[in-house]
Amino acid sequence: MKRVLIDTNIILDIALQRIPFVNAADRVFYRIEKGEIKGLITALSVSDIYYVLRKNGGREKAILFIRELVDLVEVLNVNKENIMEAIASEFKDFEDAIQYSVADNNNIDMIITRNISDFKLSKIKVCYPEEL
Repeated sequence: MKRVLIDTNIILDIALQRIPFVNAADRVFYRIEKGEIKGLITALSVSDIYYVLRKNGGREKAILFIRELVDLVEVLNVNKENIMEAIASEFKDFEDAIQYSVADNNNIDMIITRNISDFKLSKIKVCYPEEL
């Protein structure tokens, strides 16, 4: 089964029902629910998702969404090695560099994101949700 790291923007598309992106994001999670792919996120994403959702709908809404999310996907730790690799990388976006380091160190088959250009240095396959 393919192990797929889901970038934070894809999850926020669902949580915030962002048109026109929500439909493609929903299809990714449908495939996870059906057991066709293994969905993974980083602990960094959980923190970012909480921050955005709390600002948009309050703490209770954010916590409810995160509980449902972590029941569906595996959460990967972010450690010192990931931070140091991100610092040493040539990625322009630090958060994406951390995401990539975690993916690289956890044998991820693919990264799903809407910001493919942020991962142009990736050795891991990167694609839009529609391409999955």
